[in-house]
Order: sequence, then C-alpha cells, then structure tokens
Amino acid sequence: MCLLTKSISEVEGNDPQICSVLRGNLNAYENTLAEQIQKALDNNEFKSSKTAQQLARFLVMGIYGIRTYALTNSDPKALQLLADDLYCALLN
Repeated sequence: MCLLTKSISEVEGNDPQICSVLRGNLNAYENTLAEQIQKALDNNEFKSSKTAQQLARFLVMGIYGIRTYALTNSDPKALQLLADDLYCALLN
C-alpha cells in the first residue's frame, strides 16, 4: 500500500493511465478490507452503525494519515497511540 500511495502522489496529473491503475489497486485494497470487516460484522465480532465499506474507507484514510504523520514524527509510542485511537474509533 505504501508504494501505491507514494506512486500516485508522484504521478498525479502527469500520467492519467498510471493513476487509473494505481487508484484501481488502492480501491481493490479498500474493498478487500471491507469484505473482511463484513465477515467480522456478520460473525458479531463487533457491531457498528456504519457499513463495512464506510469502516474500510475510514481505516484506509487513517492508515494513510498515520503513514504521512510518521514521515515527520517517527516516535513509536506516538504512532502506536494513533493506531490505537484509530482502532477504537472503528469500534465506536
């Protein structure tokens, strides 16, 4: 995922065809997460008023954000706290 997001940032606006392929791969990643989240919801592993797709999108956005934040703050404890907050937010 890191390579995909960095690549799309690099080529955005320069090569629409490559951007389309990269976006497709990132969407596939998000959809795969949504499928797994749906399985967890179906198995009553947790409950949410959000759809699996909404939760997957939020998770992906959070991962992007943490990865970007880590570029300027690599403190493992701070990053772990952010990851924990993201996880808790998903469950609420």
